[in-house]
Amino acid sequence: MKVVFVVGFYDTVRGALEKKYSSQLGAGTLVFIRQASGKPIPDLQDFNSRFPDIVPKCDSVMVLLAILQNYGWVADKVAAVIHRIGERHPHVKIELSAPPRLEVGVGAAEELIKEIEEFGLPAPETLTLQMLEKVLGNTQVLCMSLEGKAGFAEALERANFPHECITRFFVERPIEPGRNSNLMNIVSQEARRCAHFLYAWDGLRTLKPDVKRKFSGKAYEAQTSAKVIEIFRKWLLSEFNRLSALRADASDSKSD
Repeated sequence: MKVVFVVGFYDTVRGALEKKYSSQLGAGTLVFIRQASGKPIPDLQDFNSRFPDIVPKCDSVMVLLAILQNYGWVADKVAAVIHRIGERHPHVKIELSAPPRLEVGVGAAEELIKEIEEFGLPAPETLTLQMLEKVLGNTQVLCMSLEGKAGFAEALERANFPHECITRFFVERPIEPGRNSNLMNIVSQEARRCAHFLYAWDGLRTLKPDVKRKFSGKAYEAQTSAKVIEIFRKWLLSEFNRLSALRADASDSKSD
């Protein structure tokens, strides 16, 4: 995975980047570290917290740093963090822009975009924790299939859902053979705590429309867990892109 940190620029720069890289910002592969509140320097506490957490998951990281004149010590602080984390994770290639940029406003955006393009930051193709947080928020997804059939945890892993996403957002409820008669009551009860519902119906009863309507979010069904996960995954990506586009449009409106 490739990640770019953009550190110490004004929020107007983020707005310019969002027009082209809204998906990457939302997915967490483009990380914007704002200036500290009331200070003309980057939020070093935010950088020191996020950089060590993200780097181990990457193959390559680029840090684009801006500092104002007479704040050279900030560059030294950032370089020290990069050096320390780089020693811990030698398999990760980390690049620091040199020298740091002195332009911190929107005028820096064009050159930043050019460097990000040259770095080769891809559009997010795989789901990330940040993406699911944006789409699902604090909700959970109920997953039901017949006990003994291929489970949802395995299907989610094969579909490249990160482990932390599976344990956080998905609640698997296998149905024992012979419990079909009570199935609708079980689903109705689970709808009280889960917003979304994924149902692999092979060996189970067909769901009635009124049961699906008990869920406030999406309710999908297919013969197998793998097929219903594929449907849900497509919706997640589509919804994420839609929300990212709306955010970019809102940013454009504010700048106008």
